[in-house]
Amino acid sequence: MFKVKNGNIYHTRGDTAILSIHLTDANGKEITDYTAKLSVKKRFNDESYLFQVDIDNGSANISHEQTQSLPYGDYVYDIEVHTTDGEVSTIGPNEYHMLPDVTT
Repeated sequence: MFKVKNGNIYHTRGDTAILSIHLTDANGKEITDYTAKLSVKKRFNDESYLFQVDIDNGSANISHEQTQSLPYGDYVYDIEVHTTDGEVSTIGPNEYHMLPDVTT
């Protein structure tokens, strides 16, 4: 299971997932030429990431292997976006809830 509600992610550990993002500028025009990365940490001030995923063509593909061994619990995430005109912006931070799974 994978869903986003009010910016917060709910993800069953070990499930594959695709997070789709659609970016627009302040005028509502779609932004298409950018690079972005989804970053997940246990806590905001942690030095290391639990995992990071590049966003290609508006999609972050989260694999089974990236979450299968993580402890279930509450994490934080954000998405850093770099546009070709040199602008950097961040979506989030928001909560990332790793839900337990029964089957291993």
